[in-house]
Amino acid sequence: MENRIVDYIKKRVLSKFGLYNAQLSQNALMKQYGLEILDIFHNVSAELNKTIWLEFGTLLGAYRNHSFISYDYDMDLGMYSDQYDIDFENSLIEKGFRKKHFFYQYRNNSRFLTEVTWEYKGFQVDIFLCFKENDTRHIFCYDKQDEVTFSQNKWMFREYCIPDAYPIEKVELSKFEYNSPADPRKCLETYYGSSFMTPIADWIPEESSKRFKTWSVDNAYGSITIVR
Repeated sequence: MENRIVDYIKKRVLSKFGLYNAQLSQNALMKQYGLEILDIFHNVSAELNKTIWLEFGTLLGAYRNHSFISYDYDMDLGMYSDQYDIDFENSLIEKGFRKKHFFYQYRNNSRFLTEVTWEYKGFQVDIFLCFKENDTRHIFCYDKQDEVTFSQNKWMFREYCIPDAYPIEKVELSKFEYNSPADPRKCLETYYGSSFMTPIADWIPEESSKRFKTWSVDNAYGSITIVR
């Protein structure tokens, strides 16, 4: 089991940096099923009175290009953690989604669910679960720190502190309107830096204490669980 987890997360890291062949097939699947998936999430959220919005690369594509990014390979969505529940999961399963894996974050002797990845017709959708604090929200992205902690299934992470997602705004994607968090420009500048309007296919996060806080596994870490 441990070897399977290590192999799986290696592929995930390689995919994030454009080095795994599955990226190409995922990009084709996004073009084929992307709008269908967004419509399903919209309908499920409306039925259950929940709010979900475009995040990270999917938000970037909608804001900058009004389309999916041509070289992207997964879909990024966001919602508040207290809205994510078993009813939401069951509705996705009924629509044909399969839960693929999820990240728990371990910090201060506590455990928090912060990211869940679903699959639909072979295409991957990441749901980032945010935590609200006053008029801001916190969202997390995980990366490999080193080989030792990687083999232990411990992931370093970046913590972004951005404006509250409410009031929800609208962004255009492929001539349709979808939910965006409040002040999407501020969110994207925090995620990608002030040059986010310039497309960079092989973009890699740059360290910046002004844009996010980096947590090493010595202080806190994420751990992936694969659903079989």
